[in-house]
Amino acid sequence: MPTTSARLLCLLILLLPLPAWAEALQLFSVQAPPLTSNEPGQHGLVGEVVLAALAAEKLDYRLHMPPWPRAQKQVQEGRDLLIMPLSRIPSREKLYTWITPIFHIQRAFFSLGTPVRSMAEARLQLRKIGVGLGSAQHQQLLDAGFREDQLLVLKIDENPALMLEMGRLDAWFNGIPEARYFWEKVGKHELHSSPPLVSNDLYLACSLECDPDLVERLRRRLQLMQASGEIARIQARYARYTD
Repeated sequence: MPTTSARLLCLLILLLPLPAWAEALQLFSVQAPPLTSNEPGQHGLVGEVVLAALAAEKLDYRLHMPPWPRAQKQVQEGRDLLIMPLSRIPSREKLYTWITPIFHIQRAFFSLGTPVRSMAEARLQLRKIGVGLGSAQHQQLLDAGFREDQLLVLKIDENPALMLEMGRLDAWFNGIPEARYFWEKVGKHELHSSPPLVSNDLYLACSLECDPDLVERLRRRLQLMQASGEIARIQARYARYTD
């Protein structure tokens, strides 16, 4: 029979608060193929990596895809909330816990006419540039000296590739994989690209207030996946958008 002390110890253990991630983790993302997607079997070159890491650690999750600015705000204000694929840029540095980089992305200007060759050329020549609401590339253009009136900020349900095809944009500034993906779906003309002009890492990140054990588990798992070549094998399935 257990002693009174043993019973008290068991009771105290049961009363200890469980970490928020002892239940299903809340994972925030965005419909941004081929990086992340909620399509069955096509979760993207970042999404598939993160979901594989969660599965390997036997961590349950719930995937949420609210509008991207709202997703970022919820994660910033919450606790133990995960988010992907998040560009690590200076304006975000102190707002999140950065777990590990998943993919290095390059960004460029896409147009139907002669492509620009530099940021300076783009500032002078382009009057209407499509860029995603709440995106890193929006902030990157502002940091590079573009005026707000040059930028047409698009919501997630607006299709910049289609707007470019219809002549409603002079250019579209986006990550190279995303631009190739969307142009494959809607493009009828040849798409011209500037050289890559901006690049940064896309991360799996967490709320600023995030359980250190959770961060360490996921970071270690993703490092193991990188070392074993598993991440490279997953991302090779999306090579036509990245090579």
